[in-house]
Amino acid sequence: MLYNPAFLVLSRNRSRRVRLHKWLLLGCLLGVAQVQGHGINNPEMFDSVLHYQTAETTLPHHLQVQPASSIRFLNSQDANHVIYDVWGGSPDSSIIGMLLPRNLSPVSEGGWGLSLQHLDTGYVDARRWKNIDAKQLLKTLQKNSQAEVLNWALPPTFNPQTGVLMFATEVKLPGAQDTAIFPKVLLLGREGLLLMKGIIEKKHWEGMKATLQDLAFSVTFQDGYRYTDVQAGDRLYDYGMTALITETPVQDPERKTSSAPLLFPWIAVLLGLGLMGTLMGKRVRSASLTVRPD
Repeated sequence: MLYNPAFLVLSRNRSRRVRLHKWLLLGCLLGVAQVQGHGINNPEMFDSVLHYQTAETTLPHHLQVQPASSIRFLNSQDANHVIYDVWGGSPDSSIIGMLLPRNLSPVSEGGWGLSLQHLDTGYVDARRWKNIDAKQLLKTLQKNSQAEVLNWALPPTFNPQTGVLMFATEVKLPGAQDTAIFPKVLLLGREGLLLMKGIIEKKHWEGMKATLQDLAFSVTFQDGYRYTDVQAGDRLYDYGMTALITETPVQDPERKTSSAPLLFPWIAVLLGLGLMGTLMGKRVRSASLTVRPD
């Protein structure tokens, strides 16, 4: 298995990821009861202590937030305040902010938010995107998920011009009357990606789904660090698009070249010319993209 910092982080902090799943499930199961348990039953009062931002904001990792007309932004401190007081979770220093609707408080009926986390994955080569099988991906999710994954609420879609990958799964939670939707929006960049994720009850999903495009366009990488700014020699993600969706380290078949024998003399010539990194799948081979938006 090739070295990949993103999956090493996941494996080293598996217990933290389990805790994250637990508070997401807890927030969905307890809903308003959990909020009232914290003494929060007045959206206006709760919102008064938050510092919502609608103007352009610069974040670490060369990220720029420009909230769409339906979206507002919370910084890391306020985002963790929502996670703790509303969703019953533990603060997470890796969360750099949160996107929320302007017309709903996190403590209102149907309120929601997507947390923002940056992953230092390197550049994700999406030239095999056309071969992605949504049905097979769903089976993988159903096999590996801690919760009961029922179906796609939104099948995976990817736009190579913006670097936006988005999808959502419908999940059955123990003891819950309604199923829950787990939406994810991934903004791919030249050096890494931004993961946006949250949870919402299915009965409120359509309202949130209508704003997903606004969410996707509310955060961008700065010029020079966007998905289409990739240059030959940039660090390449060791796994394919499947791994991003299933969160399992599935090797991209296109780069299973690290163990290939030297069958022909011209390969040895290429290695002699300093192209070993390219053949080993560690660097971007070409800045050109051959896929098209679905």
